[in-house]
Amino acid sequence: MGMGAKLAERLRVEGCHLALCDVDVAALEAVRATCEAIAPPVGTVGALRVSVHRCDVSQRPQVAAFHAEVVGLHGARVSLLFNNAGIQVQQAFDRMSEVAFDRVMAVNLDGVVTMTRAFWPNLVAAVDGAMVVNTSSVAGFLPPCGGISTPYAVSKYAVRGFSEHLMWQTRVTAPHVRVACVHPGAIQTQIVKANDNLEAGALDIRVARRTMSGAEARRLDGMTPQQRLAHVRERARWLFDTWGYSAEAAAGMIVDGVRAGQTRIMVGWDATIMDWWVRLFPRIFMSDAGTALVMLSSVVGRHFVLPATALAAAAAGYAYAKRGGGGRARL
Repeated sequence: MGMGAKLAERLRVEGCHLALCDVDVAALEAVRATCEAIAPPVGTVGALRVSVHRCDVSQRPQVAAFHAEVVGLHGARVSLLFNNAGIQVQQAFDRMSEVAFDRVMAVNLDGVVTMTRAFWPNLVAAVDGAMVVNTSSVAGFLPPCGGISTPYAVSKYAVRGFSEHLMWQTRVTAPHVRVACVHPGAIQTQIVKANDNLEAGALDIRVARRTMSGAEARRLDGMTPQQRLAHVRERARWLFDTWGYSAEAAAGMIVDGVRAGQTRIMVGWDATIMDWWVRLFPRIFMSDAGTALVMLSSVVGRHFVLPATALAAAAAGYAYAKRGGGGRARL
């Protein structure tokens, strides 16, 4: 779903054969049908293959079986590996069970490492070049973006660390293989709306309350656990649908970054602005005011600041052209 589905569609447009894996086979089949309906690029020789495979990336035997199926159906040549699977559980460390913590880490981190290890020989064998693309998050450098979920933030930091060390190491061990780390900002995907594995009674709103008005916090106190969970999910849905990029736009930025050979792909201006803040003030998130400043200037601010900047640049270019600066605006 979300970015994974749109990445598959965009890669089909680019002329790629696809081997798609997930734990939800019905969703995979729907993505396959959509991809197969997309006309291949002009000049494509032969039919583009799209295969689907049930695979829980946290389970090493299933990853090994997926690898064997891919090689059997598509051959040993693998040019691109996208590690995009991710889950989260929105509970604080002191309330999260060990099982839930380990499950998030197993999917978000171990899945990336296990999949990369399984397909590494195939990537290295592609002597004309290959690339592994690992999805981290802005939570991989700015903790509040992981919400209250400690293992989600930890896993995304770790994916970033794994990717960056691997890209440094491959300069010697496999210079024709590139490694990219993807940092999406606010994206309209299901992970923040439904993929939190929470029951109503397990909802932890201690941190969320600090971002609410007094009236909203008081309304929460009068709700049943089920109503409270629905309210928090709807709040997240509104936030991401209002201020986030679409999954299709995010997939486009990722594939464009891959085509350009980027090793650090910031998905969205909000991610870029957050990155700027953290580079300037590494502990800005330790202040409520600092966190609010980062979030407002990036997630919300990009909707106003960037259009205003573009408008000012266009106006300046028009004034320059009107003064006879070469006869046209130079933006």
